[in-house]
Amino acid sequence: MKLLIEGKLFDSTEIPVLIVFDENEKEIFNGMNKFVSAPNNTSVEERENLINTEIL
Repeated sequence: MKLLIEGKLFDSTEIPVLIVFDENEKEIFNGMNKFVSAPNNTSVEERENLINTEIL
């Protein structure tokens, strides 16, 4: 997955990416709250820690 934010490209094959959906987006994505995409060498524990990160 690649994300472009303010002209900066983030590639989830190089750095873990966490997407947090708002209420409207949750409807579009069948109730999904968060999505993680990360490099193949990222452990399950690292992915779980990322998905459990508290976002204010």
